[in-house]
Amino acid sequence: MLVTEGWAVKPQADRAAVAPRRAPRPARRKKRIGNDAKGAAANSIWNLPAMFPNHVWSLDFVSMRTTDGQALRILNVVDDFTRECLGTLVARNIGAGDVKRFLAKLFARHGKPHFLRSDNGREFTAELLTSWLLDQDVEPAPVEKASPQQNAYVERFNGTMRDDLLNGEQFHSVLEARVVIAEWVERYNTVRPHRGLGMKTPAQFAAEWRAQAKEIVGRPLNNPTSRQARSSKAGTVERPV
Repeated sequence: MLVTEGWAVKPQADRAAVAPRRAPRPARRKKRIGNDAKGAAANSIWNLPAMFPNHVWSLDFVSMRTTDGQALRILNVVDDFTRECLGTLVARNIGAGDVKRFLAKLFARHGKPHFLRSDNGREFTAELLTSWLLDQDVEPAPVEKASPQQNAYVERFNGTMRDDLLNGEQFHSVLEARVVIAEWVERYNTVRPHRGLGMKTPAQFAAEWRAQAKEIVGRPLNNPTSRQARSSKAGTVERPV
């Protein structure tokens, strides 16, 4: 174009003049390292073992889909000492606020644990939940990132639920899932014997332990008030393996 107008230019300059301008590249975002993981090995089942009922609870999600393809989330809460499933929350979406409201119901029903073990999911590490837990005198105990074995009791429960129930069921609605899962949890707690509890059911083991503890100390031993329970012992009552 410049040559036709009488300008003496080099071929490279002529091509540069007619070449379309490229849009500027957006600035590269810095990669987040570690996803702000807040967990620690000190909160694992080995370093923070449950020594009595309501000492350590653990919670985690199981996910599946209803027959229409929509997502379904199941939040399970387990007492690590008795292996009882204390409750399940079934919904399409579950955020930190939902977890908080659900735990408040469980606290009112079962008492409060000293520690609440979880992974590093944002629903469990959100400030909304962790600050509320501390106000309730419950210490959040997230395990290390990508270390499900450190939260093995609820992970094992989730695996049992998936193998025994979810893999063989098709749910058409959230309501149907809630009803069927609640019935299965009731059987798990009261009918299904647990190898780690000497082939007793979780409910049977919990009842016998509380009766024995009451006889030993002369009062129910359910939820001691001291937050020093991390290092406490359960007297002469045997803790399940």
